[in-house]
Amino acid sequence: MVHRVGHGLAAQADVLAIIMIVGIVTALTGAAYMWGAPLIDKRSAFTDYKIAEGFILDLDKKITEIAGSGGGEANIDIPTGYVRVVPHDDENDANNNSIILEFVSKQPLAIGGDSYARTTVLGDTAPYGSEPRVISVKGAGTGNGYIITIKLRYRELLSPNGAKSVIALSTDSTQGKSKSAQANYIKANQSADGLTQYTWINVNVQ
Repeated sequence: MVHRVGHGLAAQADVLAIIMIVGIVTALTGAAYMWGAPLIDKRSAFTDYKIAEGFILDLDKKITEIAGSGGGEANIDIPTGYVRVVPHDDENDANNNSIILEFVSKQPLAIGGDSYARTTVLGDTAPYGSEPRVISVKGAGTGNGYIITIKLRYRELLSPNGAKSVIALSTDSTQGKSKSAQANYIKANQSADGLTQYTWINVNVQ
């Protein structure tokens, strides 16, 4: 009987080569995932932020248009997170006259103090002709990721003669989850001293 030793060794070598190739591919796949997953998370987090910011900008545009025209209403879907309305008259809340959107992100965005977005003139007051609002962003770490807060706050605009005007928010509800926000015109009136013009917009979330 003739034993074909050469063929047996060749077969073993082929098996070892296949095992090595599979090992290399597995290692490369694992490394690609380790490096790629954070990049995917960052892109996803940035996309989530742009969607949330787009909602705030759209809502601000609708509110400003309603206030400027002295009438009308708008209904906007909330794309993500929770929305909270803090009315103008709530002097016990430091965020009064604000609309606040909070959502969870896997990546840190604006961690620490407030950062400002889409606002050219900062401050609680601004000269007449500036944006009637300030948009600020901040993030805070949690056990499940990061809570990102975008705040749309309306402020007083000052004219050279000392008169002031402000979009004043009111609400019949305070918080809603991923459904919609409705804004409608209520009235315009002046302060007792006649120096401040209020344009009242009611904003509800559900």
